[in-house]
Amino acid sequence: MIYKLAAKTASETTQEIIHVLKNLSKKIVKSITADRSKEFYDWLEVEKALEIPFYFSDLGVPGQLGTNENNDGRIRLRYPKGIN
Repeated sequence: MIYKLAAKTASETTQEIIHVLKNLSKKIVKSITADRSKEFYDWLEVEKALEIPFYFSDLGVPGQLGTNENNDGRIRLRYPKGIN
Protein backbone atom coordinates (compact mmCIF):
# COMPACT_ATOMS: atom_id res chain seq x y z
CA MET A 1 0.00 0.00 0.00
CA ILE A 2 1.32 3.41 -0.92
CA TYR A 3 -0.13 6.67 0.31
CA LYS A 4 0.93 10.22 -0.37
CA LEU A 5 0.83 12.35 2.78
CA ALA A 6 -0.43 15.92 2.73
CA ALA A 7 2.53 16.93 4.90
CA LYS A 8 5.68 15.14 6.03
CA THR A 9 5.00 15.73 9.73
CA ALA A 10 4.90 13.41 12.70
CA SER A 11 1.21 14.01 13.34
CA GLU A 12 0.20 13.48 9.68
CA THR A 13 2.30 10.31 9.46
CA THR A 14 0.93 8.96 12.74
CA GLN A 15 -2.71 9.54 11.80
CA GLU A 16 -2.27 7.98 8.35
CA ILE A 17 -0.49 4.88 9.70
CA ILE A 18 -3.28 4.35 12.21
CA HIS A 19 -5.99 4.99 9.61
CA VAL A 20 -4.48 2.56 7.09
CA LEU A 21 -3.59 -0.27 9.47
CA LYS A 22 -6.31 -0.19 12.13
CA ASN A 23 -8.72 -2.48 10.26
CA LEU A 24 -6.14 -5.05 9.17
CA SER A 25 -5.84 -8.35 10.99
CA LYS A 26 -3.11 -8.72 13.60
CA LYS A 27 -2.08 -11.82 11.63
CA ILE A 28 -1.11 -9.51 8.76
CA VAL A 29 0.46 -6.62 10.67
CA LYS A 30 2.55 -7.96 13.53
CA SER A 31 4.94 -5.05 14.00
CA ILE A 32 6.23 -1.86 12.39
CA THR A 33 9.89 -1.11 11.78
CA ALA A 34 10.87 2.41 10.79
CA ASP A 35 13.97 4.48 10.32
CA ARG A 36 14.81 7.22 12.81
CA SER A 37 13.37 10.14 10.83
CA LYS A 38 11.28 12.86 12.44
CA GLU A 39 8.03 11.60 10.88
CA PHE A 40 7.97 8.76 13.41
CA TYR A 41 8.33 10.97 16.48
CA ASP A 42 4.81 10.01 17.68
CA TRP A 43 5.51 6.28 17.45
CA LEU A 44 4.04 5.61 20.91
CA GLU A 45 0.64 6.81 19.72
CA VAL A 46 0.78 4.34 16.81
CA GLU A 47 1.88 1.51 19.09
CA LYS A 48 -0.98 2.16 21.52
CA ALA A 49 -3.66 2.62 18.85
CA LEU A 50 -2.74 -0.52 16.91
CA GLU A 51 -1.58 -2.61 19.89
CA ILE A 52 1.50 -3.83 18.00
CA PRO A 53 5.20 -3.22 18.66
CA PHE A 54 6.97 -0.36 16.89
CA TYR A 55 10.70 -0.84 16.29
CA PHE A 56 13.48 1.37 14.95
CA SER A 57 16.51 0.39 12.91
CA ASP A 58 19.93 1.23 14.26
CA LEU A 59 21.28 4.57 13.09
CA GLY A 60 23.30 4.25 9.89
CA VAL A 61 22.34 0.62 9.22
CA PRO A 62 19.85 0.74 6.32
CA GLY A 63 20.28 -3.02 5.82
CA GLN A 64 18.02 -3.55 8.84
CA LEU A 65 15.22 -2.08 6.75
CA GLY A 66 15.96 -4.32 3.77
CA THR A 67 12.33 -4.84 2.76
CA ASN A 68 11.62 -1.11 3.01
CA GLU A 69 14.71 -0.20 0.97
CA ASN A 70 13.89 -2.82 -1.67
CA ASN A 71 10.29 -1.65 -1.97
CA ASP A 72 11.35 2.02 -2.14
CA GLY A 73 13.60 1.14 -5.08
CA ARG A 74 10.78 -0.68 -6.88
CA ILE A 75 8.38 2.21 -6.29
CA ARG A 76 10.91 4.72 -7.66
CA LEU A 77 11.30 2.67 -10.84
CA ARG A 78 7.60 3.06 -11.56
CA TYR A 79 7.02 6.48 -9.98
CA PRO A 80 10.14 8.68 -10.14
CA LYS A 81 10.41 11.59 -7.71
CA GLY A 82 8.26 14.53 -8.79
CA ILE A 83 5.41 12.36 -10.11
CA ASN A 84 2.13 12.34 -8.19
